[in-house]
Amino acid sequence: MLKQKYFLTGIFILSAERQPIKLAWRKIVWLHVDSEKNINFNIA
Repeated sequence: MLKQKYFLTGIFILSAERQPIKLAWRKIVWLHVDSEKNINFNIA
């Protein structure tokens, strides 16, 4: 489930990269992904 979620997030980011989007918005997405990874590492 978690792997699938990251896979979908990766596709979402890649597709967003092809479109002219705001850097701030992309930064928010990356912060969200990073914070989730940190939470998962703390649990493990």
